[in-house]
Amino acid sequence: MNVKRNILICILELIIIGIVFKVLLFSSSGEMSNVMYASLLPLIGAAVLLPYYSKLSALTPKMYCASGILTVIYFLMLSIFQLFATNRFQSMSTVGQCAYTAALIVCMYYCMLHIVQMSIQKKSDDTDLKKQKRTFWFCFAAVAFVTILCVIATDQGVWISDDVGTVDIAVTNEAWNDWHTVGYQMLVWLCYQVVPNPGSVVFLNGLLWIILNYFILLYFFKMKNSNKMMIFYAVASIAVFTPFYYTQVMYKDVIFSMGLVGESLFILYLIHAEKLKWRYLIPGMVAVFFTMTFRHMGSVPALLGILIALVYLVGKKKYKKLLLGSVVTLCALVLNGTVSYVGEHVLKAEPNPAYVTYGSPLYMISAAVHDGIELDENDVALLEQVMPLDEWGNVYNKYWIDDASRTWGKIGAERIAKINDLIEKEGFGKQLIRMNAEIFIHHPVFYASRLLDPSSILWQIAQPNDGYNWALVNVAPNEGITYKGAYPIIQNYGMFTFQSPILQDLCWRGGYCLFFLIISVAILLLKRRRADLIALVPIAIFDVLMIITTPSQDPRFVIETIEMALLVVPYAIFVESKTGHVSKKKKEYKKRELEIERKS
Repeated sequence: MNVKRNILICILELIIIGIVFKVLLFSSSGEMSNVMYASLLPLIGAAVLLPYYSKLSALTPKMYCASGILTVIYFLMLSIFQLFATNRFQSMSTVGQCAYTAALIVCMYYCMLHIVQMSIQKKSDDTDLKKQKRTFWFCFAAVAFVTILCVIATDQGVWISDDVGTVDIAVTNEAWNDWHTVGYQMLVWLCYQVVPNPGSVVFLNGLLWIILNYFILLYFFKMKNSNKMMIFYAVASIAVFTPFYYTQVMYKDVIFSMGLVGESLFILYLIHAEKLKWRYLIPGMVAVFFTMTFRHMGSVPALLGILIALVYLVGKKKYKKLLLGSVVTLCALVLNGTVSYVGEHVLKAEPNPAYVTYGSPLYMISAAVHDGIELDENDVALLEQVMPLDEWGNVYNKYWIDDASRTWGKIGAERIAKINDLIEKEGFGKQLIRMNAEIFIHHPVFYASRLLDPSSILWQIAQPNDGYNWALVNVAPNEGITYKGAYPIIQNYGMFTFQSPILQDLCWRGGYCLFFLIISVAILLLKRRRADLIALVPIAIFDVLMIITTPSQDPRFVIETIEMALLVVPYAIFVESKTGHVSKKKKEYKKRELEIERKS
């Protein structure tokens, strides 16, 4: 029986390897797209895992169900219709297309079964404290070393004129405004008092990233299977590399993402720690404050996440932890309120123009006109106060909201000024929302698909066939910045990740990491660790908001998802399962079963 099974496995291995090589070797560079490369992963994974078929003997119905759901989600996030539209897929015969699709589905399901089963099974724990300490310091040193390399690669970091430049001008001239949030500009101003250029902020980015990684590794260190968690985290972080690269940029997104991850780590600590200590509570308060302060709408994921954690503590009657958690939250709120008050009343920061709020609604109107969606005559008259109807369709750009909603887009500064005036004086903003609601009601599929296009960098695993990827490594060197010896190392590795199939999407898009987070949710549910999902509330809310508002295919909008996946995936895989509550009836039933077995 074993011989026959081994022969069958060998045949299946050869078939899968043959399919992969046929797709790769008999394709021109123009036929292979990112989506096609991503579709090969299930086949390669199945080929690697086939020899371990016997380890799937302990599967439960829930594992089969979870694997099936994850398989469906994978193909939705891959955008299976994008795959069908690729040149390579179209070049196959009809039989070949059907066979390739079937092989993908079967192989992906098989891979998910293995991933779920391996994550659920009990891991052997290494309780050697000396080895754990060595692993901790080795992993921390590796992460710190790579961070320092990035920070010292230049004297002022990576210069981007439209983001870094605008913050630099605002802070240098003390022209306070809310475009990059007043709180972030105040932080940059404090850094400029030490060294008056972006290099001081880059140093702060690196320092905060090292501190965050210290607390992540410390949290893993105190758990069972800590060695595996720490090694997995350190290796994955350095391999993906994107969070390290972004420490070189004066972006509010960089510190915000650290705050979001730090808050999730704090929620895990708040829920599971037997005794809370101030040396962990204070960093938790700072993380919540960063999340609330350094991004517009940051208060929504920050407060909802921590409030749900506090409600959970009420249910568990952990009143001392509830009190301390409430104090931490209150302190973060006070700090955030103080920053807002100083920005508005002391610094007299200029608020954002009214039109800024309506980026997505303006984009959707242009998309509707472009696609020939019929609008009401009164709505047409309203839109033509800005420009002729056909020109609304002309400013549509599938993957860039700014073309229809910002002064630097196709729509132009003059028309944006007119829109802003209409919003402030004639309630045009409410009319835009109403028009969007009517389009959604009458054309829900169109509305959802068009809204998901600009945010595809967040949820779509591979670059769309008609889309684009962009990475920080593409920024040209600036004459005013000194590039040091570490720069070529950092730049070459970053360019390698951007130019490599699959790695490009893994490191510079959010789809893979979002899918890994979804797998982690399934694993935690199967391990009966539902409380741990509270730690994922901040990133879940943030990602939902970003799906609605992401304006372009810029990786800075997904570094939060990448960093959260790096934290959650090793935790979900190696954390112990909870046994769960067993009812009295189930105990009696089990007891009767054992008695019958003994008698027989």
